[in-house]
Amino acid sequence: MNPFDELTQEFVSDHRKMTRGYRDVKAAVEAGDFLLAKRLVEELDHHCGPHIEFEERFFYPVVRQRQGSDYAEKLTLEHDAVLAAIREILAAENMSGSQRADWISKMDEGLSHAATCGTLLSHLTTLSDSDQRSLLKKLKELRDNGHRWTELK
Repeated sequence: MNPFDELTQEFVSDHRKMTRGYRDVKAAVEAGDFLLAKRLVEELDHHCGPHIEFEERFFYPVVRQRQGSDYAEKLTLEHDAVLAAIREILAAENMSGSQRADWISKMDEGLSHAATCGTLLSHLTTLSDSDQRSLLKKLKELRDNGHRWTELK
């Protein structure tokens, strides 16, 4: 498989898991099942960490070159909003009505972000095979390190 196809496959696979995670957390919060939401957020925190680190350290600089700093910063701020909800849910003992509405909104933001960010893969087509291979290697190395999202910032 060529490096672009493999990088795309890995990137899309991560986004699929993240999107499903946001969806499932949102559903648990909407249903008022705080314990399930907390368990799902713990899984999301662990799974998303390497991908978020990859995006912010290696992918968003490419996006910044193609779409500008304001757009890349917007993407990072969207990450920060979802991360805030993850931290809040992990720290909470229960869920109030106002928290519920806020967490649902932030999971919606995560869903929207994941869909938008996935379309940015076209920016990688302009990179050389060597650069694509390097990015793929970095993504895999970050996965091996296994940092949680909450450990990154």
